[in-house]
Amino acid sequence: MVARPSPVKDALKNKLAKGVAENELNNVIESVAKEVGKQPRVIKALFSRYLKAGLIKKEGNRYIWSQ
Repeated sequence: MVARPSPVKDALKNKLAKGVAENELNNVIESVAKEVGKQPRVIKALFSRYLKAGLIKKEGNRYIWSQ
């Protein structure tokens, strides 16, 4: 089995590269969901998983992709 890159992870990485304010997070989740064809709740669950894993960091009131 060959590992393939996750389109959701790539889309989140692109959106969070420069940082996203807390109040804009829902808009970013909606746009990523539309971009990859998933439900927003799926993107939100993956976002929280990546946040707990340390891939996304919270600095002040902004979320930034940390890798």
